[in-house]
Amino acid sequence: MTLTTCNKKTFYGMIAIYNIVQRLINQSTL
Repeated sequence: MTLTTCNKKTFYGMIAIYNIVQRLINQSTL
């Protein structure tokens, strides 16, 4: 149970970081 919660937090964290990077790339290109 602890591993699944940790994996979920890491998974959502990676998604959040990915979204932020995409926004920065879009802003720099535009």
